[in-house]
Amino acid sequence: MAHPYGDSGPAPDQPLVLVAQEIGAADLLEPGQTVTGAISVAGGPNSHAAIVARSQGIPLLLAVDPELLELPDGQEVLLDTARAVAVVQPDDDERATALHAIEAARVRRLALAQERHLPARTLDEHDVVPRANVATPPEARAALTADTR
Repeated sequence: MAHPYGDSGPAPDQPLVLVAQEIGAADLLEPGQTVTGAISVAGGPNSHAAIVARSQGIPLLLAVDPELLELPDGQEVLLDTARAVAVVQPDDDERATALHAIEAARVRRLALAQERHLPARTLDEHDVVPRANVATPPEARAALTADTR
């Protein structure tokens, strides 16, 4: 919406947290944007946007206070989905805690990726056939590289 008014929007190489009345799936897949998080006043955990956010690893807060819509562009916001809060203007400790959590999640994803070759089996030793819900090229790449033999 900003483009007709001469604003080009955020730089394509910068992290972007979307804040809107309702986030749609297409908003999270905006070409040329690095969407790192989203905040939606409306919507639910089973919405298409929520499903796409989970598949892309994008934190999404739902049912937030509408006052967050008034945040100025460029405002730093941390999303803590474990506590379901948005921290506006985080202090150094909050930022450090968030960066630590991000790194821990990255390490966990790498460790899990090392186990992709293992058979898909329940704890009680029943084999399962993994499936993928694919709607976008990134989801297709993720499904193909999962290597669930």
